[in-house]
Amino acid sequence: MGCFSFDAVKTVTAGEGGMVITHDRDLYTKAAEYHDHGHDHNPKVPRGLEKRSFIGMNYRMSELQGAVALAQFRKLESVILPAQRKNKARIKEALAKIDQIAFRDIPDPEGETATFLTFFLPTAQKTRAFNKAMAEAGAGAIYWHENYWHYYEQWEHLLEGKSLMRTGYPFKTESGQVRRSYAKDALPKTAEILSRTLSIAINIHMDQQIPKILSAIEKAAKAI
Repeated sequence: MGCFSFDAVKTVTAGEGGMVITHDRDLYTKAAEYHDHGHDHNPKVPRGLEKRSFIGMNYRMSELQGAVALAQFRKLESVILPAQRKNKARIKEALAKIDQIAFRDIPDPEGETATFLTFFLPTAQKTRAFNKAMAEAGAGAIYWHENYWHYYEQWEHLLEGKSLMRTGYPFKTESGQVRRSYAKDALPKTAEILSRTLSIAINIHMDQQIPKILSAIEKAAKAI
């Protein structure tokens, strides 16, 4: 199965929602039922009177969001991807002139969506200095090592075992014993890589933004 998000920063957006794709009819049926309270979607039975094969959740996106997503899909190959790839190429060309910067390997360059331009510097110190200079020029990048949403070591809710459940589940048993715990330094290799990683978000409307980014890159190069 393939899973896709349609939130505001994705290549195709409907504001919220998402999609799963599969060639397996059984998996499709289970996914369709699970995201709709487990309803079996029997067309011969009125809504609300169907049976259920298992417990499901309410993960449905609205019809309006679906219509927006379909309109976006029609522009994907002709407008969205070409614009993102063009914008990414312009910025990457400027970064490639800096000999201390390296880029991640893209296994399928022709199929790459160009949503982000990710690059690496030799050390964490140089990475912070580079991004600080970019931010001061009004075009700071995403520094994943200090990102509270995407980086494991910043997940205080997981590391500290925070829960709304009275028992502390899933971190504690009903009797209060520790059930699951997570150490902050559990992923040292990941931490080292992300301490040297920066990303620039790419979208289709960057005509006014790109000159500022290019200028910021030029200034940041002098900081390392």
